[in-house]
Amino acid sequence: MVMQKHGYIGEFEYVDDHRYGEIVVELNGRLNKCGVISPRFDVGVREIEPWTARLLPRDRYKDNIIMENNI
Repeated sequence: MVMQKHGYIGEFEYVDDHRYGEIVVELNGRLNKCGVISPRFDVGVREIEPWTARLLPRDRYKDNIIMENNI
């Protein structure tokens, strides 16, 4: 929903195939590249800026979405 709010994607829907499921996304041409940082790192709030600067070149990436796993 964050990417939709900022206008990078259009509508999307979850399709339940009774196994893993999938998400169908309407692309509108504004999204150049989307990826993940793997492996995932445990990072505290105060450490986010240094990790972002270390892993992502600022001149190439405009928006970063940080997801939190509360499991």
